[in-house]
Amino acid sequence: MKFLIDECLHTSLVAVAQAHGHDCFHVNWLGLSGETDWDLMPRIIEEDFTFVTNDARDFR
Repeated sequence: MKFLIDECLHTSLVAVAQAHGHDCFHVNWLGLSGETDWDLMPRIIEEDFTFVTNDARDFR
């Protein structure tokens, strides 16, 4: 699985996912910090990421 971790979550989650065999990236490391979740959606879809965020209210 390929994860994209949102900036509201700690970067250490990347190492946890990678230790379990997943590809994982953090929004901050891709130069996307400050982008809204909705603005990230085209990249999430294009690169087939599973988006990990604590901002569930943004999607309700």
